[in-house]
Amino acid sequence: MSAMEKKEVKKNIFSPIVKFFKEIKSELKKVVFPTLKQTRVNTTVVIVTVILVGILIGVLDFAFNYGRNLLITTDKPVAEEQVNDAITENNQVDPVKSAQVILDELNNYKYDEKGNAIDEEGKVIVMQSAEGSVELNAENVAKIRESAQSVIDGAQDKADAPDEGGNQ
Repeated sequence: MSAMEKKEVKKNIFSPIVKFFKEIKSELKKVVFPTLKQTRVNTTVVIVTVILVGILIGVLDFAFNYGRNLLITTDKPVAEEQVNDAITENNQVDPVKSAQVILDELNNYKYDEKGNAIDEEGKVIVMQSAEGSVELNAENVAKIRESAQSVIDGAQDKADAPDEGGNQ
């Protein structure tokens, strides 16, 4: 390959790149930037729109939560002192006391002939938990009672078991 051919090959390699940047430069000359006044107006429109949409979402959120709370509430809330009793001095939840609070609450509900926990209007009570809402139908009430009782029984068995030295 002669020197002239090598020069042409180099030109051909870089010519698309050079052409690309030249086209970018010519396109940038065609760009029309908004005036300061247009920028201020557009910015104001965006800010006002964001605020209005935020207020709308907040109002809808409040309304839906309020409506949900009207539909899904219990008339017999757990007494705050009962909940506080289940918390130990070092802010740990005492599982036995918590289980007892749950059993006490279940005993305070009215039940229909099928075993469903019901409110004054005869609707099945729905409780809110960390996992979501739980309908207190007969099956769920039985499961909750069983779980709470097993916690209490397990703690009692542990307390009745002899320690490692063979003492009770």
